[in-house]
Amino acid sequence: MILLVDESNRSIAEKYLDKPNPFACRILSQLLAYGTGERFLEHWVQLEDNKPRAVISRMDGNITIFCENVNDELLEFIEAVGYNTVFADKELFPQYWSGEVLMKFVRKPETEISDNIDFNPTIREIYSILERCRGEGFEIPDFDSFYPDMSHRVRHNLSRILAYRLDGQAIACCMTSAETGNCAIISGVACLPEYRGKGYASKLVAKIAEALSDRDIFVFCREELIGFYSRLGFSNIDIRGYNLND
Repeated sequence: MILLVDESNRSIAEKYLDKPNPFACRILSQLLAYGTGERFLEHWVQLEDNKPRAVISRMDGNITIFCENVNDELLEFIEAVGYNTVFADKELFPQYWSGEVLMKFVRKPETEISDNIDFNPTIREIYSILERCRGEGFEIPDFDSFYPDMSHRVRHNLSRILAYRLDGQAIACCMTSAETGNCAIISGVACLPEYRGKGYASKLVAKIAEALSDRDIFVFCREELIGFYSRLGFSNIDIRGYNLND
């Protein structure tokens, strides 16, 4: 049975999603940020014997799925509600795999302090950097949708943005697109082309990892960027090796 998540059953979904898993992290962060009842965001929970077995979110037509196993009811439901994209474990849902590789941060964060790192850049500055790097392994939404969503998440402490400055100019950036109490997803790691090769992005990743303390930190990237993220301290992992019942 698959039910729409509302205030009456929200706690069931939140408890099930409270795991160090990037798909659960993304959905739970959305739920904590916006709650239930928003027209652009819906959540559903699949129950079996009155226990949650899956949670599905659809934000602006883009679906994210967290589950322990796949059954026909879940697959039929996804096709019935419709979607633009599906974000899910490629081992469970190979038919929806976008080609992105899951990596986990394994390097111990650096402790050096840099006056060049800005913990409160404007979202417009971050977007400007990402726009200059558009198409290099990631795409970004239009500013009119990016700004209100990131602003809302940052205000609710469910995302953060950092920038590296030289002579006052923001030349590199890093952010979290989702955060929960035990997990975070890093995204938007970028540096302007003319400033690359100096380690600015590496410093930002290390600093944001330090700020995230003992949380599990993940990134999704295209295969051609595996080497780049490996140098930043990430390693390929198999999410199926995680104990989702922890």
